[in-house]
Amino acid sequence: NNHSPIISDFPPTFEMHTLCQLIDDLGESNAGSKVVFIHACREILARHGGLSGVRPSPAEGVAVLYTCSKSEVTWDDGHFFSYVREGLRSRAKNEQGKVTFLRLAEYVTEQLVYADEKRTGGSNHASPNMIANFAQQPVLLTYPRTERVPAPQDRKAGTVYTNSIGMKLVYIPAGEFMMGSSQSEQENCKAELTEDDLESPLREVQHEVEITKGFYLGTFEVTQEEYHAVTGKNPSKFKGGARLPVENVSWEDATAFCEKLSKQEGKPYRLPSEAEWEYACRAGTQTAFHFGPIISTDRANYLGDDESAFAKKGVPRLKTMPVGSFSANAWGLHDMHGNVSELCEDCFDEEFEFYRNSPARDPLNTQWA
Repeated sequence: NNHSPIISDFPPTFEMHTLCQLIDDLGESNAGSKVVFIHACREILARHGGLSGVRPSPAEGVAVLYTCSKSEVTWDDGHFFSYVREGLRSRAKNEQGKVTFLRLAEYVTEQLVYADEKRTGGSNHASPNMIANFAQQPVLLTYPRTERVPAPQDRKAGTVYTNSIGMKLVYIPAGEFMMGSSQSEQENCKAELTEDDLESPLREVQHEVEITKGFYLGTFEVTQEEYHAVTGKNPSKFKGGARLPVENVSWEDATAFCEKLSKQEGKPYRLPSEAEWEYACRAGTQTAFHFGPIISTDRANYLGDDESAFAKKGVPRLKTMPVGSFSANAWGLHDMHGNVSELCEDCFDEEFEFYRNSPARDPLNTQWA
């Protein structure tokens, strides 16, 4: 941990020869993109002409990106490959949605130089070095092109917008609705629930709410593929497919995801308020579920092992289902019932005091009970 250099028993020139041979061998490969990323100091081996030396241009179609230039020292904290991964995960894409090697190298260089200057207080000590031999700039990855957000006059309920990571969002227009469970729903629940149940409809007071501004909401629950593309993580228990919804995510995780996606997209992303969520879920309906008064396992994914006043007994799948496995509501939103819990921006009010007396326009509970 004293950061002193550790010299192996092998001559440094032996190690460099092996690396050079690897780069030369790549020239014989039929791969479309042949790229080598090297995170290593280049000052220790100067006397041997190794990593610090100036290597001839690699074979045609091969590119090499060093974390620093010859005779320089790099600081080993994992930033280099973190920035490489960020770039490949769409941060380095161009206007056509393509990640080229040159753009990736530029992105990694920009981030490393900034981080190094911040670390050293303004004096940069490492400058990444790129060596490439391309007849044509290779495309490493291609992402769906970001669509233009429809102009206000073109927006109507159900208008879909696709962002740079392929996430589809549907436009929800401004409007009014009755928030909360109706009296008939509460009567149906009395035999099975009490006011002691935290999410019991018996604790609600139905009231009229106005959503004054239209907004976009994800057509599907956030998938594991989308969550990983933004955060580099997948905390889900139920893995096995890119279209499965991400779960095991806290409210803090969800808001951090929105913040990162906002920076990546250059547009504000956030969780919906509870009023916005219920308004979007109902999509103009007034029943307990957007498809009627009773839920069933052919309409949504839930435990389904028992029958109740508002649920039929069905198939207990005991796992999540790929997003979009069931029909959408009238505004094009899928899985608004079942599959995984969905988080809202509001603070949880255990006593329901806020929701009993909330403002009629755009209510948002910002105070923990």
